[in-house]
Amino acid sequence: MPASSSTRKPMPPAKPAAKQARNFYASALAEAERVKLPSARRVEALGDEIALLRLQIEQQLREHPEDVELVLKSMDTLAKLVAHNYRLSPKSKDDLLDNLLGVIDGISKTIWPEHFGGAG
Repeated sequence: MPASSSTRKPMPPAKPAAKQARNFYASALAEAERVKLPSARRVEALGDEIALLRLQIEQQLREHPEDVELVLKSMDTLAKLVAHNYRLSPKSKDDLLDNLLGVIDGISKTIWPEHFGGAG
């Protein structure tokens, strides 16, 4: 015999969607990261991330100048972050990426002239 609606256990109230989405990755974080998560949420601009990525790219160029694919992917990510941070138009994003790639090309020719055809 099916249970009547009066004997069924009530469903717990649903958590607000924003809270569920906000905590989606929390279970994958270490305790120290979970403690830092609220302060990380308060950061609105991408300035720190952009600066950190620039330092990582510099380190990549210094330690692994032959890994062009990794540097290009990093530069593409940097261009996207800068574009998003400054809300650039698609044309400006492309121009920024072209300029960043020009810088990488110049650096690559200086660091590894025999591979990139720079003056050696």
